[in-house]
Amino acid sequence: MHIKYLEKCSNCGIKNESGHEIAIDSYKEKILEYCEQPKTSKEIREYLNINYRQYVSTNLISPLISEGKLNYINKENIKSKNQKYITVKNV
Repeated sequence: MHIKYLEKCSNCGIKNESGHEIAIDSYKEKILEYCEQPKTSKEIREYLNINYRQYVSTNLISPLISEGKLNYINKENIKSKNQKYITVKNV
């Protein structure tokens, strides 16, 4: 029999995989609501109360951009330290 040990996520504190996925989806929804006006990554992290820059970028912002739900303001320099993100409006 395979026993899977559930560990506490160091990024968000969720203790199981399904809960972690729910937390990520919840954070994504909050980001989309918050970014109706352009916001920086730092502003997003502060709004979500998450200190881990790479976690927010890798697990939240990048997937939303890939899904076409969030967009860069400065598309010519996507790695700009002043980059802002905005929610894509459904037409």
